[in-house]
Amino acid sequence: MAYGRYYVDNRTDSALVVSAEALYGQADLLTDSLQAQSITAIDDVVQGSGGHVLPSNFYRGFAVTFVDSMGNASVLYSGVRNEDWERVSTIADRTELILVID
Repeated sequence: MAYGRYYVDNRTDSALVVSAEALYGQADLLTDSLQAQSITAIDDVVQGSGGHVLPSNFYRGFAVTFVDSMGNASVLYSGVRNEDWERVSTIADRTELILVID
């Protein structure tokens, strides 16, 4: 078994919203709210033998948006690209990945 934890590093001065679609329905995220200038854990994943814990193995869609005071949403990041996530640590069977939004 391999375990992964996903983080988003929100380097903007605004709160952001994360949304994800799992391969088979809506993803059950730890949180969808990202405070300004913070690093937030958003998801924990588990993969059986022979797989990896990179986003393409768990998400069909992934987006980070900013919603202004008028309710208008702007997408700051969209996609499921493994190379956009930095591996910040790998200890035994646990990998931590971070997506930077600035």
